[in-house]
Amino acid sequence: MRYLKLFSIFYLCVFMGLVACTHVDNQSHPIALSDDFEKIYDSGQPLILYSYRDEVVLSEAYADWEAYLNDFKQGTGQNYFYSKVESDEFKSIVSGSTEFTLFLKKGYPVFLYDGFIVEPQVYTAIRKMLSKEPLTNVDRAFMPEKIQ
Repeated sequence: MRYLKLFSIFYLCVFMGLVACTHVDNQSHPIALSDDFEKIYDSGQPLILYSYRDEVVLSEAYADWEAYLNDFKQGTGQNYFYSKVESDEFKSIVSGSTEFTLFLKKGYPVFLYDGFIVEPQVYTAIRKMLSKEPLTNVDRAFMPEKIQ
């Protein structure tokens, strides 16, 4: 009888673990995406969605942001999907910000960077997080805000 109880508890734990793993794999994101973005998200490809006002393209902050983004695109971020989006599409999660970046990958939280990314370490930290590499303390210091 004692072994039956232990056996039952063991299988209950295994079952609960499987249910928990299934829940994580089917985790949804808290934002509405277009059908095209949703397909990319569902494929498991990381997405970087960013927004900025056209009036800021002559600013130093924009130039720095664009240079760091392009460096990432051409380097370790080649397999990511990139798209400029309208801030109004995401107003429920960006609280009125007009310059922001969202990082999404199926099975991971959604991350929001409010403003222009002018530290390349942000991209390094996100890449490590989304590829399950260990994060250093420096990486953690540059992680964007988790919104999910």
